Amino acid sequence: MTEQLYRKTAEGLAYNYSSSLIVNILQFFTSVILVKFLTVGDFGTYGILMVTIGALVLVFPFSALQRFLPQYFQEGRPRLARRLVAAFVLYTAVALAFFALAVALAHFLGFAALDGGLLLVFGIAAALSVFSGLADSVLVAVLEQKLRSIARVIYSVIFFGLAYVFLSQGLAVEGVFYALAIATLALVLFTGIAAFGKVFPKESGKAKEKAGARIDSRAVLSYSAYSTLSSLGDVFLSIILDIWLVGIFLGAYYAGLYTFAAKTAQSLVILSPVAMVSVAIFPFIVKKYTETKSKEQLSYFFGLCGKLVAFFAFPMAAGLVIFSRPLISIVFTPEYLAVSSIFIVSVIAFTVSGFRVGVVMVYNTLGKPQIGLKAKALFAYNIAADVILIPAFGLYGAVFATASSAILLFAAEYFMTSRLLPLKFPKASFARSLLAMLAMSAVLLIVLPMISGILSLVWGIAAGIAAYFGVAFLAKPFSQRDRDFFAKAGIVGKFFAFFSKRA
Repeated sequence: MTEQLYRKTAEGLAYNYSSSLIVNILQFFTSVILVKFLTVGDFGTYGILMVTIGALVLVFPFSALQRFLPQYFQEGRPRLARRLVAAFVLYTAVALAFFALAVALAHFLGFAALDGGLLLVFGIAAALSVFSGLADSVLVAVLEQKLRSIARVIYSVIFFGLAYVFLSQGLAVEGVFYALAIATLALVLFTGIAAFGKVFPKESGKAKEKAGARIDSRAVLSYSAYSTLSSLGDVFLSIILDIWLVGIFLGAYYAGLYTFAAKTAQSLVILSPVAMVSVAIFPFIVKKYTETKSKEQLSYFFGLCGKLVAFFAFPMAAGLVIFSRPLISIVFTPEYLAVSSIFIVSVIAFTVSGFRVGVVMVYNTLGKPQIGLKAKALFAYNIAADVILIPAFGLYGAVFATASSAILLFAAEYFMTSRLLPLKFPKASFARSLLAMLAMSAVLLIVLPMISGILSLVWGIAAGIAAYFGVAFLAKPFSQRDRDFFAKAGIVGKFFAFFSKRA
């Protein structure tokens, strides 16, 4: 059973990473065509509406499915898993009905200053996005990464293709949301059917249920409540708030500039494999902790996660900072060079936030989502900083508020979680990854003056990557224990074994 779990998780990591890489590349090119076709003001409107959809999906407590479904299946209680999924489907439908009424009322009263057609297609896309989040969480919980990965790639291809077609026909922002609605509908159908089949198999009625087959309603509701409130904190601590307030204080044009700088930085930073595969790792850690109840093992997973984040995030951040101006001017448009410094600060802030992956998985595995909620009391600081600094310093005020909030949030979560079990950063591993990053940075600085077009940009990036992995191979940032862990992870582990010490 244990070996099967390792193999299933490793397979999931491979599928998740491969699809995430394709999806993020497609999203990157989608952003390129949006920037090319939309005016800065229209891009700002698009950004405001997209972060609104993101906020809506966040506040639904689907993370409870990822936490409790693996536990119920591990304990041999699939009937509870089915009941839990059914309850979430009903809850989501009711909540979205109220959301639709609220949007309609806002439009009727004149609060939603959008064209009726755009508002309607935005509402449809938003509702479909929520249901896709529900189905996605179920597939993650049952370790079904293959179907999930295929669906995400299909969605991204449809969105990219339709966005290009509709924008080239002059449909502007409304055309983008038509593309989003159609692509998300396809995603909901594909993942919804797959999730239903995994949780409600044909032979489910014959399955025997172990004794004590009752959902721990108090635990689920408590986790869901903390998760929802924590997600609200995420909304008010993220660039979502920035984009809303920049739009309110400075207008859609500046919202467009800020959306480009911050969202593009975020999209590129999450190309890190750890950011992509963390969603696949969490159910594995929950299953292992349910089996062993070993806090020492949980502490080890925290350290390993930190090593993986540093291994990929350090070179990613250095490359984006050094190549920021040629990347913006060559790939996008020189008009956005005005916010290159905002882009750089955002890259650094999102890189630091990447280290939250490990600590968030630890306290959620321990069933302590209230740690995240308490830490996100910092939202009051972020709101106050945005309200004060944006009118005074414009976009620089917005990026300072959110960057400082992200760093403080990570620090708060780390210190509260470390009271439950020891959490140590693998400093020696960080130093080795940092050494490789410095070698890569030296190469990038040498080739930077030679960058004049897309081909030279690609070759410059390739030279930096080669330098990084070459030095990392010699420095070996992963330990012998890591190597033993990777040996159980199939082809994914074989890659990391090259950068691990031998006994």
